[in-house]
Formats: sequence, structure tokens, C-alpha cells
Amino acid sequence: MKFVCDVMLGKLAKYLRLLGLDAVYLKDRAQLKDMGESEEPWIFVTRSAKVTGVPTSIVVQSELARRQVTELKHILRPLVDPTQVLNRCIECNVPLEDIERSEVEHRVPEFVFHHYKRFRKCSSCNRIYWEGSHAKHMTGLLKELLD
Repeated sequence: MKFVCDVMLGKLAKYLRLLGLDAVYLKDRAQLKDMGESEEPWIFVTRSAKVTGVPTSIVVQSELARRQVTELKHILRPLVDPTQVLNRCIECNVPLEDIERSEVEHRVPEFVFHHYKRFRKCSSCNRIYWEGSHAKHMTGLLKELLD
């Protein structure tokens, strides 16, 4: 299942990606017409009640991303796989790849290199990821969703 977040929901798209879900962020609603060609089922998520012509759409009420995730809890719960959490680039939506620790020494802060053993890389934008303090934050969100 793919989520398509409209221009008002960039932070929500990042939260969904952190949860391991495929979340497209549309910077322009005109891009929505391109989604009709997608073979994978998708849900359009918006804050605008004026959206018409989109078969599967959900309107979220909150302005806060974490509360928006909670609003979608009934849909997300069966889709979230705890083994896939923190497995996507929050910018590109691409699944992350493991990278050898020796390859990131010059690309991450020294403290990070010495305190973390596992690193992941986005093959699209080349960002480097590690399980820092945000991992604890996501664990709390995951508990909220799955409880």
C-alpha cells in the first residue's frame, strides 16, 4: 500500500517513511493525476475537504504530524511491520541499504562514528543514517500505533 500525501502534509510523509511505509509527497496537487497510472493501490491523504475525484482519500484534521499519524492509526496498524521501521530515506522514500562502517567515517560526525556500529545509506541521495535518538522517539510512536 502506498500513501500519497498532499502539499500540506510533508511532515506526515516523513513520519510514514520512518514507520517503513511507502509515502509519496506531492509538492503540487497537479502531480496527483500521475498517480492514476500507479499499479500499486494507494491512499490519498489530505487536510482539504474539497478534494474530489480521488477514489480513496482520507482527510486528516490535525495540523500536527504526530496527531495525524494517530488519526490514521486504524489504517496504519495492520500495515506497519516493526522490522521495516527506520528502513526508508525520509527525503527520497527509497529503501535504505546497509553500508560498511569504514565507508562512513569521513561522512558522519566523529562522535557518531565512534558510538554507532550500524549505518545505512540512501542509494538515491546518498544520505547516511544511524539509529540515533530519533529511534527512541519512533519506538514510542510505534507503541502508540500498535497498542
